[in-house]
Amino acid sequence: MVIPKRKEEDLASLTIATNYEHISRAREFVLNLARAAAIGDEAIDDIVLATVEAVTNAIRHANSAYVMVEVSRSSDSIVVRVIDDGRGFDTCPDTCEFPCLEDLGGRGIPLMHHLMDDLSINSEPGKGTEVVLLKKLKGAESGLQRKLRMVSG
Repeated sequence: MVIPKRKEEDLASLTIATNYEHISRAREFVLNLARAAAIGDEAIDDIVLATVEAVTNAIRHANSAYVMVEVSRSSDSIVVRVIDDGRGFDTCPDTCEFPCLEDLGGRGIPLMHHLMDDLSINSEPGKGTEVVLLKKLKGAESGLQRKLRMVSG
């Protein structure tokens, strides 16, 4: 995954206490930034839902004092980072699959995979977690598409 570097002028962040009551603050924060970026309703819905899942997971599982949400935008994508300083975990490469219907949990990470164009989870036991959600903007050319257009053009 190639994630655009963070640029201070394109970065907004919000830090919330790990309390379920604050999930709505994170949701509104990301919703307002995505609306301001004028990226389309479907992409906005995907970004907001994936972010809420990541924040909820951090609050539920991290045993952290805070959750930080960073949003940055490049010319072709929006990146949301959800960061905590909690207990961390061993990431599993098979978390793209939805669990069977009888299971009560385990749908958050597969849902994030499904909604976003790219997902990265950086975590180690005892060292916190960073979830990176990337959504490409409609109409934005990928680097490969741009090169092909230039060569054929």
